[in-house]
Amino acid sequence: MRAKLLKIPLAILFLYFIFILIATTLLIKSPVKNEVNLNQIPSYAIKEQHFDQAQLLEDGFTSGQARLKIIEEAKKTIHIAYYKFYEEETTDLMIGAMFKAADRGVNVRFMLDAMTNYLNRDLKRALAAHPNIELKVYEPFQPLRPGTWQNRLHDKLLIVDEQFVITGGRNLGDKYLAESKMDNFVLDRDVLLYRPNIEDSSVIQHIDQYFLTLWDSPFSKQYKPKLSENDKTKEPKREYMTYYDEMNTFQTVFSNPEFDWDKYTIKVDQTRFLANPIERGKKEPIIFTGLNELFKQAQSSIQIQTPYVIPTKEMKSHTAILPNSEVETDIITNSLNSTPNMLAFSGYLNKKGELIKEANRVYEYEGAFSVHGKSILIDDYTSVIGSFNFDSRSTFINTESIVIIEGKEFAEMLQLAFDDIIKESHLVSENGIMKQPAPTKSAGKELFLNILSKLTVPIQSLL
Repeated sequence: MRAKLLKIPLAILFLYFIFILIATTLLIKSPVKNEVNLNQIPSYAIKEQHFDQAQLLEDGFTSGQARLKIIEEAKKTIHIAYYKFYEEETTDLMIGAMFKAADRGVNVRFMLDAMTNYLNRDLKRALAAHPNIELKVYEPFQPLRPGTWQNRLHDKLLIVDEQFVITGGRNLGDKYLAESKMDNFVLDRDVLLYRPNIEDSSVIQHIDQYFLTLWDSPFSKQYKPKLSENDKTKEPKREYMTYYDEMNTFQTVFSNPEFDWDKYTIKVDQTRFLANPIERGKKEPIIFTGLNELFKQAQSSIQIQTPYVIPTKEMKSHTAILPNSEVETDIITNSLNSTPNMLAFSGYLNKKGELIKEANRVYEYEGAFSVHGKSILIDDYTSVIGSFNFDSRSTFINTESIVIIEGKEFAEMLQLAFDDIIKESHLVSENGIMKQPAPTKSAGKELFLNILSKLTVPIQSLL
């Protein structure tokens, strides 16, 4: 009798697994338009005269300082959208600064991916209970709709007063922002955009427009605490604000950054913004198509840094991954030793041979940490920074956004950042010829990844 009773939940679990498998297969096999009509790309991607200034935020600690400073200076609005947000020392300061800003009348809109944020329930309640803070989560978990599980918010956006934007590859947590680098520290990259004159045209207006579209989408759900702001919601708020005040009292470097924005940022020739459509299922590859339009215009060189590079057949069916051989193309990514993302790296292993044939040089980072920056430099003039990885998930599935910056001086800063990564990287191949491989630090990890690379072939478009 007991054995029969046990069979019932096992049968239900098995049927549920089959249900998930079918839903995932349908997503993988679902069609995408073969061509994107560039005339339908949102207006905020079109070239127009902007008067923005910019600064590359290569150092994680400085990037955290800049975030905290613009939150402290906010007068009207703070708009935040992030894929991952860890509750740690650096982010606790930001939460405290957000409460302080809300208390002085700033309207805060805070949106996180529903499945990848790490905010505890009491903090969520405290945020949502504040009259000047709205909290939303993007695409909450729906157990009976597994097709929605893949629709993730992957943007990293902080917008203040339509005057400042920080965006790029960094999620928020100590392993991205701390001054002392721990073992799992991530080398990443952001850009700060600054609008010196609020009356001038700015790409920041278009980025904020995108945020509001994301905010108002049917996939963004308001977090509403069951309790009003009583002692259970006041206590977390008090803790974060006390911590923030203590750090300012001790004059810590992180919590007391000094920035003169007019001097800290540089003038650039042009800024543009591009984002994927906000919808479920396979999206039109707006960013990927836009990048390939830039590649077609390249005259001499393209450098691509991405933590994950998995060029699938579906990506290639829309357009060539890389330009013709007349343009020198370099790819910089993680190595077997540095990668923390086993699934994504297994997909790269399957495509490594193709990349070696198509790119002039492939570099794999072999330093002490891992690289997570997503950037492109074209002809030492056009820079691209954002949340977009060179894989099928960023191309067709996730919400993603990039900033395109034209200007020689900014490009020089990005080139120096690339050079620093390359100094700690191994040249895997040059002009299609394999070089001597770097020593493997863990034979077990190598064996596991080689086995995993065979198993993940059917789902490489989801890695």
